Amino acid sequence: MLGDLLRQHPDVAYGGEVYGLHLTRLKGKGRQDAWADIDLRAVLTRELRVMGPGWVGIEFLARDLRETNTGMEAHAQMLRELGFSRFVLLRRDNLLRRYLSLRLAQSSARWHARDGREATTAEPARIHLAVRDLGPRFPDLLAQFAAIEQFYDHLRRVHAGDPVLELAYEQHIEPDPLIAYRDVAEFLGLRTFQPTVRVTRLNARTVQQCVTNFDEVAELLAPTRYAWMLEA
Repeated sequence: MLGDLLRQHPDVAYGGEVYGLHLTRLKGKGRQDAWADIDLRAVLTRELRVMGPGWVGIEFLARDLRETNTGMEAHAQMLRELGFSRFVLLRRDNLLRRYLSLRLAQSSARWHARDGREATTAEPARIHLAVRDLGPRFPDLLAQFAAIEQFYDHLRRVHAGDPVLELAYEQHIEPDPLIAYRDVAEFLGLRTFQPTVRVTRLNARTVQQCVTNFDEVAELLAPTRYAWMLEA
């Protein structure tokens, strides 16, 4: 949502998830193991050549660094060397809804909706939400939540000397994405421009309405500090 708003500003060239888009193109050419061959500096340098003057923005995910064996410190230094001077950290405090949104999007192959009508009709059926044995790195959902929080903390330390604006989805996007847009515009010193909110939230149902095994999810989270996420 925020990326689509920034993309509309005449002084911003917004590239979005440039690493993920490059991976998608490689997979389209039959390269299923493409992560191993991605040179993040080469990808970003090529994108910067065509993005034009003014503020240039990209998005990157923890997955991008993990899958390419790129250290966070090395990536931050590369960005600085390529001229990136402002950083926005967008986090989601409700990690359960973050995980649920990911699984629902994967199930429906849809990540956002263009209007409220589309969001309603695009909602998938209820799904089983796996909470244990989530691969070799995560024995359960609690371990995954802890890893995400550690990633945020590590990112803050790496960029401690940089101008950073930290936003929370629940405070700056969910009530009105223009809140986040205005904060970023002020952070960058952009001239006044009113974009159109073209992308909306795809799923507004409660966790219990979305999953078939809510009791199992609740049993895991209820005794922990993440219990509030069951009702939010």
